Formats: sequence, structure tokens, C-alpha cells
Amino acid sequence: MSDGGAWGPTRYLILGLGETTMAYVKGLFAMNVFVESVPHEATGWGDMWQGWWTTFYWGWWISWSPFVGVFVARVSRGRTVREFIFGVVGVSSLLSFVWIVAYGGTALWAELLGPGGVSEAVSANVSMALFATFEAMEVGAIGVVAGVLGTILVTTYFVTSSDSGTLVVATILSEGNENPMFRHRVIWGTFEGVVAAVLLVVGGSAALSTLQTAAIIAALPFSVIMVLMCVAIVRCLSREHHKDAVDGVVATQ
Repeated sequence: MSDGGAWGPTRYLILGLGETTMAYVKGLFAMNVFVESVPHEATGWGDMWQGWWTTFYWGWWISWSPFVGVFVARVSRGRTVREFIFGVVGVSSLLSFVWIVAYGGTALWAELLGPGGVSEAVSANVSMALFATFEAMEVGAIGVVAGVLGTILVTTYFVTSSDSGTLVVATILSEGNENPMFRHRVIWGTFEGVVAAVLLVVGGSAALSTLQTAAIIAALPFSVIMVLMCVAIVRCLSREHHKDAVDGVVATQ
């Protein structure tokens, strides 16, 4: 950016990454147990912290957990529990921190210390935030290239997410077959695309919001199953540890 000096926004982003990461670690427990009293401006539960953030995202990811869990378990076969946790939780979280700070921090820098214009673009159309950030960076042709690459990355994200969900749905409906028939994957993938397209054309964002609400509602009963699965995992790992200890004692005798 033109007024960022030799460091540009780099120093700002590095310091921001450290500051926000420490703030996240510091507030992680407090925000997870935070219970908000109804504020004066709230008109419903959706205006409260639990409604617009905690409940929505917990429910959203719980509803995704059968698909994500099966897919991640399949690609993680052969890994230890430590490697699994480090790769799925640790690495992905760190990369998310870097991604959010890199683009979000650059947008803040442009808005506060640069040419601005990002907030106006977001207010008009939130999907243009990334491209408005590239434009505010004032890097000429590099910004155009970055916009093209960003579009490709976003498209790849949605395509791979849909492909993963399609694979898991076909696997479940094929009674656990890890290699479901190709035509089944095509059929379910087509259905997913058709449903999404119809919702966008007929109801727009309102229809998608209704679908999201339905997903959150569906997550409630499955959350009980997830708790039971957590208990089962702890018991299974404890039993495995005990078995390894007994086998070790026997081997030394």
C-alpha cells in the first residue's frame, strides 16, 4: 500500500497476529461460558450473543459433523491420535488465524490508514469484501491477479466441500461402502446443486437463512449423540491404553 512505508502493512499484520491470538487465548474460556442478559436493544434471541454467534456456529458445525467427521477420519487413516489432533485442530486453527489476520488486517489497515472504501463495499455487498481489499491495496496488476486467484480459491473451497459431502452421503447410503458407485456420487452431487440453485433463485438469501435455521434445529438431537460418542472415545482409548500396558508387562516377563 502506498502509505505503509517500507514495511507496508506487514508490521501491522505481524503485531496484529500476536495481539489477536493472545486475546483469543485469553478470552476463550470466558466467552465459552459467557451468558448474556437480555440487552435493551435486543428484539429476540437472535440479537443476543448466544443467538447470533455461539448457538448458530455450534449448531452449524454440529450439523456438519457427520459429513466432516467421516471424511476427515477416512483421510486420516493410519495416523496416531496425536497426529490427528495436531493436524486437524492445531494446523488448521493456526492457518485460520493467519488467513483472517492477513486479509482482515489488510482491510482494516486500508480502512483506517489507507484509501478506505472497504466498509462501503461490504455494506453494499459483503461478497465483494475480498475484492475491495485487493483494490484498496493499490498494487495495480497484482491486485487483478490476486482477485482471479481469490475467485479460484473460493470456488475450489465450495467444490471440495460439496464433493466431500457428496462422498460421505453416498458412503452412508451405500451401507458404509468406502468406495461408493460413481453414479451415486453424481446423482447426490447433482441433487445438492439443484437444491441450492432453486433456493437461491426462488428465495434468495432468505431461503438459505431458513435452511440454516433448519440445520441448527437438526443439530440439537445430534448433539446428544456427539456427547455419547465423546464418552465412547474416552472409554475406548482408556481400554486401549490398559491393554497396551498389560501387553507390555507380559512381554517383559
